[in-house]
Parts: sequence; C-alpha cells; structure tokens
Amino acid sequence: MKRLLLALLFVLLPITVYASPFLVCDPYPTTVTQPTYFNVVMDSGAPVQSTPESVTGGLRLHYDLVSISNGSHSATVAACNEWGCSSTVPFAFVKSAPSAPANIRLLSQ
Repeated sequence: MKRLLLALLFVLLPITVYASPFLVCDPYPTTVTQPTYFNVVMDSGAPVQSTPESVTGGLRLHYDLVSISNGSHSATVAACNEWGCSSTVPFAFVKSAPSAPANIRLLSQ
C-alpha cells in the first residue's frame, strides 16, 4: 500500500523540468527595485518576456535556451517593471555540439 501511495504521489504531483543551458544574470539584491520581468531579444527577433526566478538574495533572469539552433547567437536583455525598462545589455555566445568520436574499435582485455 505504501508503494502504491508513493507511486501515485510521484505521478500526480506536478514537476517543473527545465532543459539547459540558461541565460542568467546575478540576482538583484533585495535592497534595490526588483524587476517584474525581463525583455529578452534573441538574434534580432521579437522581444520575449521572461519571468524572473526567485533565488537566495533576490530575483534573477533565468531564460531557457533549449530551442536555439547551433551556431553564433546574440541576445539583448532589459530588466522591466511597471515604470519601464532599463537599458539593454548585449551578450554573444556560440552553441556548438562536440565533434563525432574518432577511431571507434573493440578492445579485448
């Protein structure tokens, strides 16, 4: 009975799963005005509003990059609240997969 209850608990409880990598920033200290969202623009596309993640020390950007393609990318990010948005901060990076393994063979010991 305990196993059944435990199995049902795992199935019925919602679990948030994130892929990686993420675009993040340092947390905003609780002593400053906190952003209510971040405007993220990837590769000159349309701005996407990203909800801040609550971490120890304050709120921070936590934008999932799971859907981007391999290659060079550029992002601009602004912190926003009901009064407006900050200036944008640029960030460039390259997403690349490792090369294929070389010299595949059997090893007998």
